[in-house]
Amino acid sequence: MARDDDRAHGTVAEGFEGVREAFAKVLGEARVSPEAQLVVQVGGRRVVDLWGGPGTAPDRLTSLYSITKGAAHLVVALLVQDGVLDLDREVASYWPEFGAEGKDRLTLRELLAHRSGVVGVDGGFSTAELADDRLMAERLAGQRPFWEPGTAYGYHAFVIGALTGEVVRRVTGRSIQEIYEERTCSAWASRRWTAAIPSSARTPSGTAEQRARSVSRTRTAAWRTRTRAAASASLRGPRRAPRTTGWRRPRCGRPPGIAEVSGVRSLVTTGDPGGTPCSCGTHKGVA
Repeated sequence: MARDDDRAHGTVAEGFEGVREAFAKVLGEARVSPEAQLVVQVGGRRVVDLWGGPGTAPDRLTSLYSITKGAAHLVVALLVQDGVLDLDREVASYWPEFGAEGKDRLTLRELLAHRSGVVGVDGGFSTAELADDRLMAERLAGQRPFWEPGTAYGYHAFVIGALTGEVVRRVTGRSIQEIYEERTCSAWASRRWTAAIPSSARTPSGTAEQRARSVSRTRTAAWRTRTRAAASASLRGPRRAPRTTGWRRPRCGRPPGIAEVSGVRSLVTTGDPGGTPCSCGTHKGVA
């Protein structure tokens, strides 16, 4: 049986040895053979860069899921900075169809804060809908909210990308992904973070399309729903979704999100050379 230290690969800075020990312990206690990556940056300096599990390497792509929300909301923030969007305007002023069923007074700020009340649709989405933002947005626009919009928080696990994406599309005529690639990837060289990598992109482990298929087959990438209320209104037969071509298309704000974990560090770190110019916040479960 492998020792804990044999399970964790990579480096840690002086004073962070305990992180390596804890990481190795988690890998050693797992009931299945896990694949995990962990990157930590403090004060502009990388202090932890670890990985472990069968086939895991520093350049390995992994499913990021909700971390893509930070990339999507960064695009919205840029458009607010440009004066194209206003956080305190009603979503329906940009997207009139969304005002149905009492959602007409919901502001963009409230939508971004997961307070729209629209966490899914009655009957759930089909696999085809989950892979197509426009289809999702069309159904969400006419959906009755599950609580009064703006009055309470509820995690929009599977729909926030389609909702914000449609707002962006209505005011710019472009997708969030297109704007992200132009203004963030190109300007700040975030080549290791692309939310969902174009299928033709090359990585050290092959094309992103090939790696996405591999990621989708791993135990750690199997679809697990922990937000039951949202899931019941969002998903119908979701286990097939990660294997579809549409699911793997480049999209910000939507699962699964395929990237290197070290690239995520560049995305969310203020002032990191080669990273983006602002912080998008932090998310649990990066490893």
